[in-house]
Amino acid sequence: LSARTRPVRHFSVQGGTPAQCGEVARWAEEHAERTGRLLETTLRPLPNRSLEIVLLPARSGELPGSIAQCIEEEHGRVVQRLFLRDIAHADAEDALEMLVQLLLNEWRGDYPLQMDPARKPGRVPAWIAVGIAQNLHPSLRNRNGALVRERRDPATMPALAQVLNWEYLPAGR
Repeated sequence: LSARTRPVRHFSVQGGTPAQCGEVARWAEEHAERTGRLLETTLRPLPNRSLEIVLLPARSGELPGSIAQCIEEEHGRVVQRLFLRDIAHADAEDALEMLVQLLLNEWRGDYPLQMDPARKPGRVPAWIAVGIAQNLHPSLRNRNGALVRERRDPATMPALAQVLNWEYLPAGR
């Protein structure tokens, strides 16, 4: 491939079989591209930052399919990681939502490299990442629209001012 046609690689994937790593990398890159199209921008990896996906095996005593993320400073670089334990049992929507949050953090890119230990790097609020992730696929948009129409009751809906102050969405889809 020429430099002009080389695909953008946002992620490194580690910890699984080569086939698992390849499948997860394709999934992540596809959703990085979809997120960029939705935001009408090109999401590009930033210098001195990295996005890593770590596949972890199932362990007895731990919740199968658990998903976590972190942002850390390592050797002058900002490293964001998405941890997927036992990916066969992971909730695909939760993984997508966390992936999108990491992409948005990267796109925003305004957190400092020399971090104050008392201050965490900036994160896009989870509810924004969830909203964007839920709009990447027509099936999710259609399901969510149907739920809103089904549950629309002015007496139980929160005020917009209240919703805009939420850091996290209430439980449930």
